[in-house]
Amino acid sequence: DVMLFFQPPKPLAFDEQGWAAYQYINNLYANAVVPHTHETDLIWIHDYHLLMTSTFISRKLVKANIGFYLHTPFPSSDSFKSLPIREELLSGLLCTDQIGFQFFAYARNFLISVKRVCGHDPSFKAGGFFGLECNGRHIMIRVAHFMYPYLDTKQVVLATPVQRQAVQVRSLFKDKIIFVSMDRCDNLSGLVPKFRAFKRFLYQNQQYKGKAVLVQYTFESPSGYDSTDCLLSTLKDKADGLLEVGSDGDLTITPMEGGTDASNGDIFLRIEKVSRDDRLALFRAGDVLLDTSVKAGLNLMPFEFISAHHDEEEHPLGVMPSAVIISEFSGCSRVLLGSIRVNPWNTADLVSACKRAIEMDPTEKKEFHICNLQYVSGSSPFEWFKDFLEDLRRNRKKEGMRFEAVGFGAKIRHIAMTQNFQKLPTESVMAAYRNAKNRVLLFDNEGTLASDTRNLYREYGAPKGDVSDLKSHGSAPDERVLECLRTLCQDQRNTVVILSGRDQNMLDQWFGSVPRLGLAAERGFYYRLPMTGNTWHCMQTNPDYTWQSYAFEIMRQYVKRTQGSFIESKGSALVWQYRDADQHFGSWQAKELSTNLKDLLFGFDVEIVNGKGHVEVKLRGVNKGVACTRVLAKVTQLFGEVDFVLCIGDDRSDEAMFEALTAYFGNDEEGNDSTSSQVSTTDETSEGARSEIDAAARGVATGSSPLSSPSTSDPTIPRTSDTLGSLGLAKGRTGGRGGGFGGAGTLSSLGSLNNMGAMGAGGPLGGGDRSLARLGSGNLSFGGSGGLGGSGVLEDLSGGGGGGHQKVFSCTVGRKPSAAKFYLDDVDEVSELLGSLKSQHDRRSKEVPQSYHTWSGGDMRKGMRVGSMPALSSLAYGAPTARPKP
Repeated sequence: DVMLFFQPPKPLAFDEQGWAAYQYINNLYANAVVPHTHETDLIWIHDYHLLMTSTFISRKLVKANIGFYLHTPFPSSDSFKSLPIREELLSGLLCTDQIGFQFFAYARNFLISVKRVCGHDPSFKAGGFFGLECNGRHIMIRVAHFMYPYLDTKQVVLATPVQRQAVQVRSLFKDKIIFVSMDRCDNLSGLVPKFRAFKRFLYQNQQYKGKAVLVQYTFESPSGYDSTDCLLSTLKDKADGLLEVGSDGDLTITPMEGGTDASNGDIFLRIEKVSRDDRLALFRAGDVLLDTSVKAGLNLMPFEFISAHHDEEEHPLGVMPSAVIISEFSGCSRVLLGSIRVNPWNTADLVSACKRAIEMDPTEKKEFHICNLQYVSGSSPFEWFKDFLEDLRRNRKKEGMRFEAVGFGAKIRHIAMTQNFQKLPTESVMAAYRNAKNRVLLFDNEGTLASDTRNLYREYGAPKGDVSDLKSHGSAPDERVLECLRTLCQDQRNTVVILSGRDQNMLDQWFGSVPRLGLAAERGFYYRLPMTGNTWHCMQTNPDYTWQSYAFEIMRQYVKRTQGSFIESKGSALVWQYRDADQHFGSWQAKELSTNLKDLLFGFDVEIVNGKGHVEVKLRGVNKGVACTRVLAKVTQLFGEVDFVLCIGDDRSDEAMFEALTAYFGNDEEGNDSTSSQVSTTDETSEGARSEIDAAARGVATGSSPLSSPSTSDPTIPRTSDTLGSLGLAKGRTGGRGGGFGGAGTLSSLGSLNNMGAMGAGGPLGGGDRSLARLGSGNLSFGGSGGLGGSGVLEDLSGGGGGGHQKVFSCTVGRKPSAAKFYLDDVDEVSELLGSLKSQHDRRSKEVPQSYHTWSGGDMRKGMRVGSMPALSSLAYGAPTARPKP
């Protein structure tokens, strides 16, 4: 018994061989099911004996629609977490699409265990449905106990064999009030408390001595516990007689050892597994059902007792109207509202219930009986069966989704992803990177470029001092990653930006050795881009931080009252972390804290985010998605259309970047076949932040940059108009870096050029989205750095190049539901990708001579000079045109 081995007072040691045999049997059932299963079939697994069967089925049929129903109580989370195989059992249940429980108390125990062991939160949907959101899948939880077959039982009760046996039982205890019960012989049935309470009832109420008896049917438990023999011995000592079947088939009373006359006894015991007819005959002959289970599931015995008395008004057999006493630890006590509920551990309460069952007013007894009978007769097993399958079909795995099993052994996880969510294709990334002219690379740090070690630096307890004394800890990337970043930043066509939640000082300390590297601290609130020099800029002018002291004080009070919680500073944001606290107590405290913060900080330009395991207070409109959009807008404004984007992150805050890319590029994003993005698990991007992202994207579309442009007098920013002016050319915009013509601008009028016609966008002079209007005649030849192309290398004088479809790769680290279109498995794979990009840059640097990017060098591809460019002195200039406004 996998679920109950820890219940005895002295638990047995866990049996590893038994666990292996359990898995083997479950695998046999799975192997028998799989060959006969079709795609539209529904698989329904029952009870704890087959908890792991769904694991083995889903390994072979990832889209199988599996339902599971647990007929026994699910243990409390404190008991369940003592199991050494708790993760394996929960993984087996979470491989299903729907899980059924008898009552909500058992479902609650399951949800708490999943929350504490796996970290998954319950979710609720319209129509009264609830379940779990688990790795992109919705697992429905259904609470509905098995419906007793009333109509079949009614026919059996009216049959002659049952009627004859019932009369026989009454004849053994003629004119006596019979308390009846049927239980398994184990410690969970509460047999010893029942016998003790009944003895005390007769002792305290002498008027019923000799007029009331307890008839107990029991059978040995198949669990094999040694305590069963001891329990039977104890019951025999307390009983006055044994009921046995004689040679003629009739019941007889046998006195216990040392006894002489058992007819005047109080408690009678029958120890054997009886048939359904014998059981129903006992219930029909009885007057009061006495159930004292200390832990039971549905317990169908009360249903059978009520069904056996369905016609007691017309054909009364007992000496009084029937009554039902049920333990409050039995599942049926929640639905049989006409019963007397008792705590079997409270002997006085149990004695009072026995007396009340006898002395209750007959009219009240009748009302209670009718209430119970209406519930028992109001449904059927067929309805229960049909309702479960209808809900299972409603929660079928969605079409258009891809399901993958991740993990090894019995701890596999099933993840749901959209069809276009796949592992990042390195070859496609390299090809797009090689052909691009204007590239943007966006990276998170911890969990992406460096291992996430934040859990190693947690300072518990209420912090001393003020908010400025809070410390922030993180992990820096290794030297190999920094070297890759240096190489990527050397390429004038690249804009590389690190977006992190850490402050400026920490990012400067980690990445200060990488020149031309853009940094966005505190999720973009402070930024420093390559084109803005080494000066840090703030997203807001004169930001107000007075709210932090108020939020810090109230958070400190909650840290004192919530064990395992702590406060983390992220510069422009304060976070109350409770992921190491008790999850339920922490979530209660988080809700209260969120409410208090909203009231306290009303009027400040902040937003309160109640995320998974944390409560964050941050400035409104500050997140990585807004920062990502502004970086793209700034690069587009200065250097022309971006034709390659690589964005990699790992946690919920990075989901805002992926969503921003989808809003910015739409269907141009690589791997995106529809306007809908992959389901995101982020809970940090609020509606206001999403609106900020959309507004930023709309600003770019209308030509207004959401990032305030730095001053044109800033000497660190190249002014393309001055570059052209120094050459005496028209003041058209040039999108190239280091001084070049193509880019996003338009050279309005140039004289004709010998052997060269008009060159459109995307041509050898291009790299942008606008055309060269006219080129004059003559030879163009001049030295210096910078090429005519929008970003450096002249690929081919005959056409082609960087124009056309944009390549956008959004990638999350870890295979999980995300708004990204691709994934990489871990930090090591991110490092390998950076190494590949570095190798690509090094190989290009070796193949192309330094003079390749100059006019005088001509085309030196493969060591052959195709021909020099025309000299600058031979250019014929047209009439100047006004410079288009950005």
